[in-house]
Amino acid sequence: MPRTILPGLLHEVTLKTFQARFLLTPDGRLNDLVVGVLARAQRLFGLTVCAVVVLSNHLHILVVPDSEHALMRFCQFAAANISREVGRLRNWNGGIFRRRYSLVVVSDEPAAQVARLRYLLSHGVKEGLVRRPQDWPGIHCVRELLAGRFQMAGPWVDRTALYSALRKARRIGRRAAVREGDFEQLEVLHLAKLPCWAHLDDEAYRKAIAELVDDILLEHQERTATVDSRSIDRIHCQDPEHRPASTKRSPRPLCHAASRSERRQLHQLLRDWINAYYQASRRFLCGDRTALDAFPPGAFLPPLALGSRFALPMTAPP
Repeated sequence: MPRTILPGLLHEVTLKTFQARFLLTPDGRLNDLVVGVLARAQRLFGLTVCAVVVLSNHLHILVVPDSEHALMRFCQFAAANISREVGRLRNWNGGIFRRRYSLVVVSDEPAAQVARLRYLLSHGVKEGLVRRPQDWPGIHCVRELLAGRFQMAGPWVDRTALYSALRKARRIGRRAAVREGDFEQLEVLHLAKLPCWAHLDDEAYRKAIAELVDDILLEHQERTATVDSRSIDRIHCQDPEHRPASTKRSPRPLCHAASRSERRQLHQLLRDWINAYYQASRRFLCGDRTALDAFPPGAFLPPLALGSRFALPMTAPP
């Protein structure tokens, strides 16, 4: 099913690991590299990132895209490079994610946006893994938001330059002289305020986040009461290749909204986009060259049979 992007609205991006394995189990180097990749993607494609949380087998990001293609490129760049970096650390061959990113639009209602932020901030606590969200040993934006820093930093490794240096050093027999740290660049991931809270100053926003965290702790106090002091050590000791016996599975919603009227409006927008995509696809696959102009913004061209690829101009839709 095509992914619909509505520029200017909040979107929730989700990536899940292959077979829900704990390939993203937190450790210092992995945390730094993942933040570096996300920061690099933000700098290259200019997205507004409001929140990011990385659990052992999935991650969530709240973003506000300026254009359809910017968000798609951001997600593709982040997923591919996180997969490569984690694969090197875990000695895992192939991609670590089971499929492409999942994308859900959030309405511009304050209640809907706050609810999604609250959902992200509750990770670690709602599963009964830690007592407070800020205790999660992996990447969790709640620490920066509560401190009022609104940014996270991590290294980006220039693998192309590193590979060239290793090849050159191998020819002259001095491979040990090449260090990965010499090819790292510090990247900064900037955290923006929720669109509905953009009018708040930094201190007011920090207090609003603190109130959300207090509400989360109150809701899950029975679950967190059983968390002991060794919980973080157990998280670090997880086998990254462990496959859970069962995982939570639920259908992905078309959108997140607080009211029925807003949900219906968003559903109609999404249906119109999907109908336009399928109509243009049918024309395109039947050989209609003018169908290229009929694809909705942000759509990918459907795959063609080998013989058809030479009959049509393979240019991206406007």
